[in-house]
Amino acid sequence: MSIRREERKEWARHALRGLENALMPSFSADLTELDEEGIRWDVRTAIAHGFFSTMCAVETGLTLAEQKRFVEIACDEARGRILVSFTLLQDSFEDSLELLAHAERCGASHALLGYPPAFRPEKPEEIVAATRRLADAMRPTSSTSCAFIRARCPSRPMTRLPRSPTSSRSRSVSAIRP
Repeated sequence: MSIRREERKEWARHALRGLENALMPSFSADLTELDEEGIRWDVRTAIAHGFFSTMCAVETGLTLAEQKRFVEIACDEARGRILVSFTLLQDSFEDSLELLAHAERCGASHALLGYPPAFRPEKPEEIVAATRRLADAMRPTSSTSCAFIRARCPSRPMTRLPRSPTSSRSRSVSAIRP
């Protein structure tokens, strides 16, 4: 699949519709290597259940080499029958760039963009610059395929809404017993 840079937003509006499942890595019985047939079975099951995409959860403790192989297996099994995405939550920007390039070559369609855990920007401009660095790594060529879906930055906590006085958490146990 090839999406030109200027077509990515329009492609996303039409292609990213429905439910995307999370594809967890399967391992051999002795937990020493990825279970290729298990991963392929999971991709086929996602297709059978009608998901439009399957997201490789590469941030689950895999080495970079295992992450790359995991995405490669999923893309190979999908072969255009389902979109394949992956989480871009590496320990460094260099690892993110390496995984991104590999996933593009394998045929991944989009990535859930995250930032390294040690990335602690002081200003919004630093987030823009970091995001641009990843986006610019995908130069507009005929082989460029990945689009980004932006996740929140780890150093920018989400605002908590105050609890409603009528929420189930604020009621006492005796108030909800008959």
